[in-house]
Amino acid sequence: MNWRSSPALIEATNFLFQKGNVFGNDADMPFVPVRPAPTHAEMKMLVAGVECPPYQLFVIEDPDRFAGVAELTERAMNYAAEQTVSLINADSQASLDGKSVSAGQIAFLVRRRADAVAAQRALSSRGVQSVYLTLESVFLQDTAADLKLVLEAILEPANDQAIKAALATRLMQTTAADIDRLNHDIQAQQAVLAEFRSYREMWLEQNVAPMLNTLMERRQLAQRWLQLPNGERQITNLRHLIEILQKQSGSIKGMYQLIKWFSHEQGDAATVSAEDRQLRLESDENLVKIVTMHAAKGLEYDIVMIPIPVFATGSKNSADPALFHIEQEGRYIAGVELGDDSHHRSLSAREEQEEDMRLLYVAMTRAKYRCYLGLPKLNSFAGSAIRRLLDIETLKKDESLLHRVHGVLPQKLFEIVATDNIANTIFTDSTSPDPLTAPPAKPTVNDYWRVHSYTGVAARLTVHEPVMVTGYADDDRNEESPNIQNLLSRHSFPRGARVGVILHSLMEDLDFQTDDCSSLCDRTLRRLGLEDEWLAVLEQWVQDILKAPLGQFSLKDVGLTDRLDEMEFHFPLATSTNLVQFLAERGYLEGTSNKALLLQGQMTGLIDLLFRRDGKYYIADYKSNFLGNSLTDYNDESIAHAMQSHQYHLQYLIYTVAVHRMLKQKLPGYQYETHMGGAYYLFLRGMNQQDSRGIFFTKPDLDTVARLDELLGGISG
Repeated sequence: MNWRSSPALIEATNFLFQKGNVFGNDADMPFVPVRPAPTHAEMKMLVAGVECPPYQLFVIEDPDRFAGVAELTERAMNYAAEQTVSLINADSQASLDGKSVSAGQIAFLVRRRADAVAAQRALSSRGVQSVYLTLESVFLQDTAADLKLVLEAILEPANDQAIKAALATRLMQTTAADIDRLNHDIQAQQAVLAEFRSYREMWLEQNVAPMLNTLMERRQLAQRWLQLPNGERQITNLRHLIEILQKQSGSIKGMYQLIKWFSHEQGDAATVSAEDRQLRLESDENLVKIVTMHAAKGLEYDIVMIPIPVFATGSKNSADPALFHIEQEGRYIAGVELGDDSHHRSLSAREEQEEDMRLLYVAMTRAKYRCYLGLPKLNSFAGSAIRRLLDIETLKKDESLLHRVHGVLPQKLFEIVATDNIANTIFTDSTSPDPLTAPPAKPTVNDYWRVHSYTGVAARLTVHEPVMVTGYADDDRNEESPNIQNLLSRHSFPRGARVGVILHSLMEDLDFQTDDCSSLCDRTLRRLGLEDEWLAVLEQWVQDILKAPLGQFSLKDVGLTDRLDEMEFHFPLATSTNLVQFLAERGYLEGTSNKALLLQGQMTGLIDLLFRRDGKYYIADYKSNFLGNSLTDYNDESIAHAMQSHQYHLQYLIYTVAVHRMLKQKLPGYQYETHMGGAYYLFLRGMNQQDSRGIFFTKPDLDTVARLDELLGGISG
């Protein structure tokens, strides 16, 4: 009993499929004719008062040849779209059980994504809106690939190449002229770099979703995309990906790790698609549905369009693997033919045809009133499932498919039409749109609570220099390295924020106790686009950094089990009004005009290195600042000036409080004076194996740390 379709449609479907061994295995999967439900006897589709045959077969052909797949697909979709307009237009005479047909009652069923795109294009050209429903993962869409480039640019906002790559994506809707302007207009370049730095800062302070929503608003992505065909699909995908990223950020700490997870999901999406990753409908309005046949299982639609029911792609290359099954002792054994065994390959081809027949049956039986079937004259038609339903054994390239189909099927159940001269009628909607009402006023939001970082706090204190990228803001602006008599050295090594980021990455990936760092140095040079002649310079520089004396030891003495790189921290924050005064009185802060800084929420940051030595815990921060052309320029006076002018004292105080709070919770019997070693600021260009030039060390006294902990909202002890 079929409780879905009209009696006429059921009768016609029975006529087509009532053939021996139609699904390839009558013993296990015979076709059983079904009966209509008694309550559906009056189901009818009328056009101008006349009942329509339940099937329309429309032939798309060039009578003298087999046309290409793309050409016939375009024509088939245009014909189906034109039929859709004729059914739903304001002057339409079509009705279902006495009621006019609406767009939401029609579905296009397709096999491939390319077919779905062609269907959307044909409908859109006629002013008909549609939505696409598929089981595909949102990570397989172009939106995901574009978003990854955008995230990578935000992660490295001093990398102008990464930013240009992000701006060049379709998602960002930036013109080529605007991108080219960045090569010539320094103000435009600085504005874009500042914009992406602000996105990174917001990502750190407020998480990924607020940041991307701000980007969407600032770049007016929704306004731009919604004016374009398929724009609603893009915005739906983007909001879906933002939601997934926000959810995942709760369990994945750090921006680098989140992007790494995103890339991994893209790789897995072709084989695994969790339900929450599947593409969402871009709208729930009364729109035409475009649905993949696999996704349509279990669904029903009043009118179904199947413009391309020919799935076969012709003969496969004999070098391609062929999957087949052989029955042995009542069981089916799967096999893969990698050679040219004709029997195995014929089994594989037959299984594909049988699967195509089953899928076609699923698609055709989704209809309740009428099904439109396209018959494209393709070279692969002879091997298709629809060919078998029509009992057409062979089809020559100069033979008319329209003539072959005529007389094969009963006219009461099947209407056969040609598709010459397809019109392009623009849809006119007879329904009046809902009246527009102004949205309610925006609520007043108390935004005192937020995520803060050293970068953001320093900016609010209006310190001497605006910090740029959290963790790497100390590095010099992009400048040409000084020409020191054309010598290759650490002092003539390229400078700039991007170089600083890559040097930090080198130190993070480096095993301090290895004697061979050539491969890592070589990779660093390639990332910077530098020639091999720099390799010896960088290798010697790394060894000087590792062996530079840090009191009674060096980084060379620190093993992998005694270090944490890029340690991300978060702690609750509620500052006292006395914070700025306290820091100024202790000599840690100068040049600020914001005397009453109040911070509530959470403090976050990344510590370049936390390492353990002889039971003590030390903070280390890498600085690639250029202070001069020789090691003598990295003396104590120069280092002290850099520490003060960049307000690094504020940075290590925040880091010290973070580690202090962590060790109080994690280390049994923790005592600050016993277990806390202090903070090293390592100015990499000045470090050498002979003395302590380029190295700043301090350990704030317990009273300072305890008092600062209290002022930041913690509990002393």
